[in-house]
Amino acid sequence: MSHSEQEVEEMLRAAWRLPYGASQVAAAEEVVRRSDAVGRPGLRYASRILAVAAYQYGGEPAKMVVPFSWCLAAYDRGESDSRFDHQLFWYFKGVIGALTSFPEVSLDRTRAVLADMERRYRLAGHGVGPVHQRRARVHRHLGDLDAAEEEYRLWCASPRSAMSDCAGCEPSEKVYHLEDTGRYEEAVALAAPVLDGELACTEQPHGILTALLRPYLRVGALDDAADAHRRAYRAVQHDRSELALVAEHIRFCALSGNEVRGLELVERHLGWLDEPPSPMTEMEFAAAASRTLDLIVARGHGDDPVRRPGFREREATTVPVARLRDELADRALAVAARFDERNGTSHQSESVRGQLVEEPLVDHLPLSGLVRRGRSGQAPATAPTAPGEPPTAEVLPERPEALAELAEREMWFENEGRAASAWERFDELCPHPEPALLARRLVAHGFRLADGDVELAQETWRRAMTLFARVGDLVRENETRTRLGVLLCQGGRSEEGLAEINRGLLALDGDGHRGEALRARCRLAAAYHLSDRTDDAVELLAEAVERAERFGDRVVLAGVVAQHARFASQAGLDARTRLLPLWERALEELEAFPPSTLLRRVQFGLASLRANLGELPGAYGLFAEAARTDESALRFAALHRRAQVALNLGRSLEAQEQLTDLVVDLEEDGQAERAAYVRLDLADACLRIELPDEAAEATEEALPALERLGDVDELYRGRFLLAQSYRALGHVEQALALFDELVEYCEREENPAGVAQMHGHVADVLDEQDRDAEAAERYLRAAEACRRAERRVEELENRRKAALSWHWAGEGERAWEVLSGADELAAELPAGDPAVGWQRARLSYDAARILAALGRLDDGLPRASAAAAGFRALDGRVEAAIADVLRGRMLIDLDRRDEAEVVLTHALDELPEGADNYRERVAELLAELRG
Repeated sequence: MSHSEQEVEEMLRAAWRLPYGASQVAAAEEVVRRSDAVGRPGLRYASRILAVAAYQYGGEPAKMVVPFSWCLAAYDRGESDSRFDHQLFWYFKGVIGALTSFPEVSLDRTRAVLADMERRYRLAGHGVGPVHQRRARVHRHLGDLDAAEEEYRLWCASPRSAMSDCAGCEPSEKVYHLEDTGRYEEAVALAAPVLDGELACTEQPHGILTALLRPYLRVGALDDAADAHRRAYRAVQHDRSELALVAEHIRFCALSGNEVRGLELVERHLGWLDEPPSPMTEMEFAAAASRTLDLIVARGHGDDPVRRPGFREREATTVPVARLRDELADRALAVAARFDERNGTSHQSESVRGQLVEEPLVDHLPLSGLVRRGRSGQAPATAPTAPGEPPTAEVLPERPEALAELAEREMWFENEGRAASAWERFDELCPHPEPALLARRLVAHGFRLADGDVELAQETWRRAMTLFARVGDLVRENETRTRLGVLLCQGGRSEEGLAEINRGLLALDGDGHRGEALRARCRLAAAYHLSDRTDDAVELLAEAVERAERFGDRVVLAGVVAQHARFASQAGLDARTRLLPLWERALEELEAFPPSTLLRRVQFGLASLRANLGELPGAYGLFAEAARTDESALRFAALHRRAQVALNLGRSLEAQEQLTDLVVDLEEDGQAERAAYVRLDLADACLRIELPDEAAEATEEALPALERLGDVDELYRGRFLLAQSYRALGHVEQALALFDELVEYCEREENPAGVAQMHGHVADVLDEQDRDAEAAERYLRAAEACRRAERRVEELENRRKAALSWHWAGEGERAWEVLSGADELAAELPAGDPAVGWQRARLSYDAARILAALGRLDDGLPRASAAAAGFRALDGRVEAAIADVLRGRMLIDLDRRDEAEVVLTHALDELPEGADNYRERVAELLAELRG
C-alpha cells in the first residue's frame, strides 16, 4: 500500500468515528476526493458507503442518491467490497425516504427503486418486510390509506430480518400508520413494550417518543405525553438533521395548549429552515410553526416581535408574529402544491390546510413534571410548619383608637398583614374618622403608596402632617415628618430629606418623647444609608441602642437593635467578631415578643451570616424558622436558602425534595422567574443523587427565563449543569456543544481557570467515548489554560492525561513527547505538597505504561518503582500495589522471574482489607508465575 493510500485509509477510519453531522459530511466528501485521486477501487467504494451514511444521518438526504447509485452499479459489476454488503442493502431504505421527500423526483422512479429493492432483497435472502414498510409510507404520503393498510398488513405478517429497522424504529413507523388511520389506543399499546425494553439505536428512544405525542394526547395519557415531549425534544434540539422531529414537537405544543412554549421552539429553530434537509421537512416545520403562531395571534399578540436569525448573529432581525405566521403558511402550502403536482392528488395541500386550523386537544397541559405534580393535589413532602403569623383566630379590638394603636405597633414589628387587617376593621367601624384618627389612617395609607407612587405617598403624608398640626398632635406630626424625609432620600432628594428628619428629631428630643425620638433615629439611619452614609448610620444606631437600653421600653429596643444589625451588615464589619453578636442580640430581644415578620427577617439575616461563616447546621434551623412567615417573598427566600444549606451539608435527597416543593409553590404563585433560579439548584441536587433526566428537565425549564432576564452568569451556570446532565444521559454531542459554549464564555470573561475546567470536561467526555486523539488535544488545551491561571498542579494532571490519551490512540511517540514535558513541569513543582506527590506518582505510573507499550522495559522499570514508592509515601497502598503489579509484569517480560515474584509477593502482602479484587488478580499472576 502506498503512503497516500495509507493516509486515505486512516482518514476513512477517522471519518467513520466522527459523530453524524456537518463535520462527518465534510470529512466523507474529502475522503471521496482523496480516494478518487488514489484510484484504488476498494477505497473508492468504501468512501462512498461512508458518504451515503453521512448524508442520510447528517441531514442531507438529497446527496445520498448519487453515491448510493455508484455503489449499486459497482456491486452489479462485481467491484464492490463484500464487507459493506449489509450497509449497501440497508441504505436502500434511506434512499426511498429521500426520493419521496423531494417533489422533483417522479413517483415512477420511487416505485422503480422499491421494485429493485424487493428484487435484490429476495435474491440476497433478506425478508421483504422493510419493502412493505416503505410502500405503506409512500401510500400514506399519497393519501391512499386503503393501499397503505394492505402494505401494513403484509409488513406485520413478514418475519423480521437483518434488514428490518431496530426494535424502536420499526414500531415508531407503525405508530405513525396507526395514528393516520385513527387507531390511537392501538398505537399506544404497541409502543408500551418497546419503551420498557432496551433501545440502543441512535434514533431512539426519541424517535418513538415523538411518534407517540399525538396518540398520547388522543387517549388522555397526558403525563406520558408531557414526559415524552421533554425527553424526546431534549435529544433532538441541537441536531439540524432532526428538523422533522422538531416540527412534530412544535405541533404538539399547539395541540396541548402550550403555544408559548411552541413560540419559543419556533424562534429557536427558525434559522434551520434556511437550509432544511428536504422539502418535506420544510413543509412540516412551516405548517407546525404557522399554526403555533396563529394561536399566539389569537391571544392578542400578533404585533409582538419574533427573532429571525440571520446568516451572521449581528444580522438577526425581528418580524411580527402575524406576518411570520402568514409567510410560513404560504410556504407550507407552496411546497404541498409541488408534492400534489408530482403525486397527482390534493392530499398534501388538504393535510396542510387542516393542520393550519386544527384546534388544541387539551386546554393546557403543564409540561413541567413539577407543576403537574403540584396541581395533582399532593401535599409537599417537606412542607414547613404552617406560618406563625398572623394567627388564624386573632381577635381584633372593637374601638377605632385601639385598632389604630394595634396597627401602628404591628408596623413597628413589620407585620404588614396584621396591620392591614387592623386597618380594614378600622375602616368598617369608622368609615368617616375624626381628624386625629384620619391623620393616622393617612399615614398607614402612605406606607402602601410608598412602594409604587412615591409622589402620592409624599402628598398623603403632608396632608397627615397638616391634620396632626391642626389637632395639636405635634409628636405624630414630627414622626410623620421623619417618615417623609426618608421617602425624599429614597427619591434622590437627600439634602431636603435629611433636613426634614433632623427638624422632626429635634422637636421630638426637645419635648422628651424618647420612644418616638428613638424611632426617628432609626429613620435618620435609614436616610443616611440611602445617602451613601452607611457608616454614619451604624454609628447613629449604636448610640440609639444605648439610649434604648436606658429608656427601658423593650418594644423600642427590639426594633432599634434589629435595625443596627441590618445596617452593620451593609457596612462591611467583621462578620464573626462584630456582626454575629449584633444579630444574636437582635434575635434575643425579638424572641421576647410574639412571632413577627421582623423576627423572621432577623432569623433570616442571622442564618445567612452563619451560613457564610460555615456554621451550616445552625443556619439550617434558623432558615426553617424564618420560613414560618406569611410574607411570601421572605418565606420563599428562606425555603430556598434552607435547601441550599441542605445541599452544602451533603443532604442532597432532602434538598431535592425541598427544592421540588419550592418550585411548585413559586409556579403556583406566578413567580416563574424566581422559580428559574431555584430550578438550577434543583438540577444540582438531582445530579448529586444521580437523577440526570430530572436535572436536565429542571435546567431546560430555567434557561429561557434566565435568557429573558439577561442574567448571564446564571445562564451559563445553567448551561454547565445541562451539559453535565446531557453527559450523564449519554447525549454526548449536546454535552460537548454546551461545554464549548462555556469555553467561549470563560474566554470572554478572561477566566483561564474556567477555560481549563471546561476543556477538561470535554476531554473527559471524549475519553469516555474512546475518541482518544481528540481527548489528548483537549487535555493539552486545558493544560495551557491552567498555565495561564497559574495552576501548575492541575496543568501537570492535564499533561499527564494528554500523554495517556495519545498512548490509547496508538501514538506512542507523541505520548512520550508530552510525557517528557510533564516530567519537566513536575520537577519544577515544590516537594512536600501531597497533591504534587500524588501527581508525580501517577505520572511515573503512566510513564511506565507508555514505555512498556513502546518496548522500553528497562526504562519503564524505574518509573514503575518510583510510582509505587510515591503512592506508599501518601498511604496509597492499593495504588502502590497496582504499580508493583505493572512492575512485576515488566520483570516477567524481561525474564527476571525471581525478582518479579518478590515484587508481586510484597504487593499481595501489602494490600489492605477490602481490596479483594486486586488481591485476587495479584494472586492469579503469582500462581501463573510459579506454575
